[in-house]
Amino acid sequence: MFNATVTKNIKVNSALFKLSVELDDKTSLGYLPGQYTTLGLPKLGDESGKKFLKRAYSLCSSPDSPGELEFFISLVAGGELTPRLMPLQAGERVLCGPKITGTFTLSSIAPQSHLVLLGTGTGLAPYMSMIRSKSTWENFSDILLINGFRYEYDLAYIDEIEIIRQQHPGLRFIPMVSRPQGQWDGQTGRIQKLFLEHTVEVDPERSQVFLCGNPAMIEETQALLESFGLREHTKKQTGNIHIEKYW
Repeated sequence: MFNATVTKNIKVNSALFKLSVELDDKTSLGYLPGQYTTLGLPKLGDESGKKFLKRAYSLCSSPDSPGELEFFISLVAGGELTPRLMPLQAGERVLCGPKITGTFTLSSIAPQSHLVLLGTGTGLAPYMSMIRSKSTWENFSDILLINGFRYEYDLAYIDEIEIIRQQHPGLRFIPMVSRPQGQWDGQTGRIQKLFLEHTVEVDPERSQVFLCGNPAMIEETQALLESFGLREHTKKQTGNIHIEKYW
């Protein structure tokens, strides 16, 4: 039942980790930035070893770098799966869903739209896949990435994002911390204030806003964006607000 091997497990802190796995069958690695798949381990107490506990996680790796799939995962205290994923070491085996899927991608977005990629916590994952991918920069040159976390030591990809920003000047990055613990001199508070204070401007004619992470944040930000003239993109209507809730 196992079909993947852990290659790296980097602990960001006591509650966040970056888990990389390699599939046995690498021919199934085709995917779009922003999509997700599942990770799983055998259910505890199942003597057969054939029943798996699985959860969906967005990929933060790029399809341009075949071989490994990377996941940015938050430890769920008392959870059934993440406390068992976090201590995994290179060489250990896991189940990785054979199908990579999801519509939270840039595939339907008109080239050269103004992209606003907004996420809280590990909701950064699909955006890392996007900004790491060549196809994104072939089609878009004006990207604003906003990532909100509780503490400054949660900003796991800040150094890599700065390197990408130097390579692509059209990338603007705003990290936000809601509960700074040290000498944080960046933005603080909730993401919504960026729109309320007009630090971030959106244009209903040109902007495409992606929201990922905390459902409460998504609900409040969506309502705010709709007051500016934007509307949700669904199967039934074309819009400029794209949503991926994490629970």
